[in-house]
Amino acid sequence: PNALTISSFFLCLIGFYFLSLGIYTYLLFGLLFFILFRIVDFSDGEVARIQNKKSVEGFYFDIISHYIFYLSLGLGLGFGLYRLYKNDIYIILGSIFTSLAIVEFTMWALLKTLVRIDKKNIISGDTRDLGQKTYKKLLHNINEGNSWADGNIFSKLFGVYPFQGIVYTDYHITPILIILSIVEYFLASFSNIPVIFGYTLRLMPAYIVIVSISKLVWIIAVISKLEKKRYITKTL
Repeated sequence: PNALTISSFFLCLIGFYFLSLGIYTYLLFGLLFFILFRIVDFSDGEVARIQNKKSVEGFYFDIISHYIFYLSLGLGLGFGLYRLYKNDIYIILGSIFTSLAIVEFTMWALLKTLVRIDKKNIISGDTRDLGQKTYKKLLHNINEGNSWADGNIFSKLFGVYPFQGIVYTDYHITPILIILSIVEYFLASFSNIPVIFGYTLRLMPAYIVIVSISKLVWIIAVISKLEKKRYITKTL
């Protein structure tokens, strides 16, 4: 299982390479490697449980793989869009998106780590089912009793806080980017890309901007709530 996790590092790096080339075909190809990363990410834990090879190292490698994922995807998009559109602003956009995605992931990872790992279970490496009740209680407190399932269809798709909508979540960003890259490719190849108020409508950068704003709002809201309400301290 650990070899499977470590192999996912290289999937992200290969995806970064293809994204950075800045050609529609390679952008699509690179994004498919990040889809493959997600498949491996869901598989390594199952392999560890089937083979009964749970370890702290596996948990550690899994965390590292997610950081490599966000770095490779965000910076790859930044360099790729820069080469595709010939504008330095997209390197900055990719860097901002990468930073916000990493901060968001780190916040979730730390919340889980705080309540799921103790000295006794660190030795066995069994981190999947530790503190599930405590973690659910913590999320319930942070979300102030609200549930994503109870929201309307609009909030489920486009909500920002306390739950980010489906179109902003990391599991759906890559598939949406694939769709947008295909649409933009056909617009660029067979028709003129629309121009709004003198600006050419770029679908992929527009989506990245929207996702970045969503993540920024969520990060600020959660940090302010944690500081004000002290949810972690009260829960633990």
